[in-house]
Amino acid sequence: MKVLKYNNLDIKVPKGNAFAHPTPPLMPKANGIFIVNSKRGMGKTVATSNLVKMMSYDKVIIVSPSIKSNRPILSMLNIDDDDIFEDVDDISCIDKIIKKIEFERDDLERYYDELEQYKQLTEQLRQGHSLTSLPEDLLVKFYDGEQLQPPLPTKYNNKVPKIAVIFDDCLGSQVYMKGIRKLNKMAIYHRHIGQFEKSINGHTSVGCSLFFLVQSYRCSTGGLSKAIRNNCTCMLLWKSKNEKELVEIQEEMSGELAKNDFMKLYDYVFNSEDSMPHDFMMVDLHKKDNHPSQFRKNFNQFLVLDK
Repeated sequence: MKVLKYNNLDIKVPKGNAFAHPTPPLMPKANGIFIVNSKRGMGKTVATSNLVKMMSYDKVIIVSPSIKSNRPILSMLNIDDDDIFEDVDDISCIDKIIKKIEFERDDLERYYDELEQYKQLTEQLRQGHSLTSLPEDLLVKFYDGEQLQPPLPTKYNNKVPKIAVIFDDCLGSQVYMKGIRKLNKMAIYHRHIGQFEKSINGHTSVGCSLFFLVQSYRCSTGGLSKAIRNNCTCMLLWKSKNEKELVEIQEEMSGELAKNDFMKLYDYVFNSEDSMPHDFMMVDLHKKDNHPSQFRKNFNQFLVLDK
């Protein structure tokens, strides 16, 4: 075979980071899509709440019909009442969540636009201009009768907020059925929701991380779509008696992990001497460079396969 290479046709990777939000060193990247899969009562809500807290999200939105029974668990996340959606058959909640993210975008753009105007006013005063010579509309905005006041800060102290959206106990609901097209679009564009006109602190958008807590990886109707599964960046998996489901999960991760390796890790997590009923296997498909492995038992044990 003859190969003719032309260097001037090499792909140039643009600057920037697909996971622009910082997270603590041992935590997964954000923004991402997290699938949390276990049968009921195994601790997926507890694990998710701990993960969201450890990843230091600024704002948490939840869609769940069981939020009231889980409120003691979720209280650690300080979720505002107006960020809770209990009616999982009301598909308008997806649009409302997007509007909440876009509101944060609008407030940030408002602040930085006003900050630029404020700097211009103070510079003109520094250069000796009188108040009466300054633009009247800007004086109305920043002058309180005695002195110029800087623009009002945003809720998150003028930084781009890191937002988590949790879908819990929604299988079989209209959110996953009638609203699946909206949900698929949200999953595909989750990093780009709330795009800025101009980059702010290295961010081109606010975006969000999505957490899907489910009792079944696949359903004939009303479950996780292929679009959501294919965009998964991290999975938490509990012990399952459904061998077919395990095969399906392994096959969809086949680009990251061979079947024998998957089962070796699975067996260690759930069948070793120190295994506990609420243990889970974590697979991080976009791990950080400082992480020794993509695979963990719970959050605190990295699993490194022998070469």
